[in-house]
Amino acid sequence: MKLRLTNIRLALATDEEELKRTVARKLNVPETQISYIHVIKKALDARKSDQLEFVYTVDVVLNTKKKIKINPPFIDFTPPPFQETLARGNFSLDIPPVVVGSVPAGLFCALKLASWGYQPLVLERGMDVDRRFQEIERFWSTGRLNSK
Repeated sequence: MKLRLTNIRLALATDEEELKRTVARKLNVPETQISYIHVIKKALDARKSDQLEFVYTVDVVLNTKKKIKINPPFIDFTPPPFQETLARGNFSLDIPPVVVGSVPAGLFCALKLASWGYQPLVLERGMDVDRRFQEIERFWSTGRLNSK
């Protein structure tokens, strides 16, 4: 049985065994029935500076065939299969796709389009790399921000 649990909150100094104990307690099963835990997401909740904690999302595999009563009820989880939504360059475009911004998401989008055979045009309104580096160095040394 596969389950996905969200919002598992643990202290910063938590090890894998404590995570397993907490998951078993939440599922109301013995630890021996947990055959596998996969951490999907681990985020730091720092909204309260005196109470830092990690918040986990985990997939759990239980090594039992029989239905167990889990409180609160969780449903079996099977991740949906990944499906490409854009054909891999099998049709022509009159104009190239335009990606605005070379932030990580923009660069990833342009890379994906290029790997599919399209020739994306990436637009960035910021300074060139050398000029941007000089501005950052000036900010760190003087504390003055160029807001242009």
